[in-house]
Amino acid sequence: MASDKSMYWLAAGVLALGIGTRYGHSDTPNAWVACAFNRTSEILNRFSDRADSRVDRAVYVAVSRQNCVNARAQEVMARVQARSAEVMARREATARVQAALARIDGKVASIEIDDDSE
Repeated sequence: MASDKSMYWLAAGVLALGIGTRYGHSDTPNAWVACAFNRTSEILNRFSDRADSRVDRAVYVAVSRQNCVNARAQEVMARVQARSAEVMARREATARVQAALARIDGKVASIEIDDDSE
């Protein structure tokens, strides 16, 4: 119990000497309040700067991922368009072949009609 009291008085004395040395030689009586406020402001500014840099980093990662997704989507869209162009070209070729076959069938039919008339 006595050692607890002595530790308490020792801590109070060190605190008093620290405050007296740190803030006792100023021009204004409330200089320690201004110093504490400035120190707190510095700490909060550092904390805010760190938070801003982390947010900036998170935004950069999100934008990078979005760009990656956009690039993949563009690649898929280009492949779909290329495939669609192939399908359209094949349909046009098939239509040309069918038209040619229809002309040939028409000519064959006219030749058969001419053969029957003899």
